[in-house]
Amino acid sequence: MLGAGDSMNISTGITAGGSKFIQEHGIKGKSTQDYVDHLMKQAKDKGIPINKANVETYARRGGEIIDWLEQLGVPFGRFQEDKYFHITKDGSAPGPHIMKALKAEVEKQGIPYRLNSKVTEILSDHGKAIGVEVSTPEGKYKVLSKAVIVATGGFSASPELLKRYAPDWIGRPTTGASSLTGDGIRMAQAIGADTASMEQIKVNYLCHPLTKKDGVSLTAITPYTVLVNHDGKRFVDENHPSINYKSKAMMKQPKHEAYAVVDQKAMDNLKLMRNYADAGYFVKADTIPGLAKKLDVNQKAFIETMDAYIKDCKEGLKNDKAFGRKIQYPMLNPPYYAALVTPSMQSTYGGIKTNTKAEALDTKGHVIPGLYAAGAASGHEAYANEVGFAAIIGLTYGRIAGEKAAAYVK
Repeated sequence: MLGAGDSMNISTGITAGGSKFIQEHGIKGKSTQDYVDHLMKQAKDKGIPINKANVETYARRGGEIIDWLEQLGVPFGRFQEDKYFHITKDGSAPGPHIMKALKAEVEKQGIPYRLNSKVTEILSDHGKAIGVEVSTPEGKYKVLSKAVIVATGGFSASPELLKRYAPDWIGRPTTGASSLTGDGIRMAQAIGADTASMEQIKVNYLCHPLTKKDGVSLTAITPYTVLVNHDGKRFVDENHPSINYKSKAMMKQPKHEAYAVVDQKAMDNLKLMRNYADAGYFVKADTIPGLAKKLDVNQKAFIETMDAYIKDCKEGLKNDKAFGRKIQYPMLNPPYYAALVTPSMQSTYGGIKTNTKAEALDTKGHVIPGLYAAGAASGHEAYANEVGFAAIIGLTYGRIAGEKAAAYVK
């Protein structure tokens, strides 16, 4: 199906500044320039060597992308101001809405697409990309074209590439698609493309394991969540800005896992989580002691831990006493829910080295004519695991790649 990689799995919101929603609702401090400044400050504070031109390019066009997606029918309608998040009206995952809207537009414009067709090689001639070779159950054939856009996702499902670039996380379950094996990156390398940021990955600590290899991402509950280990104790600031930091903290806990605890407010605000609760991913109870009895925890310690946090919420504290965690959604609305979570591979953010035009670059820094890359297949050096968010980068550079490729063909 279309968008069966990271795109379909976008489960939280899309970050951007300066959208029509922001302007029409008079939201202060979230202009396009504010978003640019926010990302640059994040990079500076963390000492991350971003490609400033690439980061600023997507930051300046993000609001426009939100507006465009809304025009196509994506039902954004809520905004989480402290995170620049544009969220769907009912809190459902935006990924399926985005793919449904893009698919409808593709069909409306009569653009042909093919499923169950595996690209095995990017064709080139005198340094130019001129098409692809395709393998199907019926045999192989070639598609000749004046431009090729690689949007095949990252390599979170490639044991070979993970062993090379992320050896510390081998053997973890994954919440990414099984198709994310880095094939597009390797095919581009075969015709001379360089790579960038291959060590940049996202390990999702809010993975509810379904099997030893697969899990489902509960990332949407991040601002609501309290993390409690089997000893019944919290162990990290749940609102720490680094996802990988929290994943590493969880790896130090018994069984490398913990319980993500939320209240009814999270369920009321997030349709996706209500669906997951219906699927049995959460344990539910009317009281904290009642919840403790249903979990594999030290019950006494669990009750004391949660009572202390809820007490901070009832007192109206902006930050909790135990970890200085910012309390964005006070836990005041029983019943309570808990899901077992463990760190998993989710996304990789390195790939084909690209510039602000989404053009692929060779190992000497020269543009490879006719070759473009976007999303997790591209190494745009925006460091989405620590600076900004991957969804808006993929969407923006996908649109840029389409624009630039179309102009190149003409």
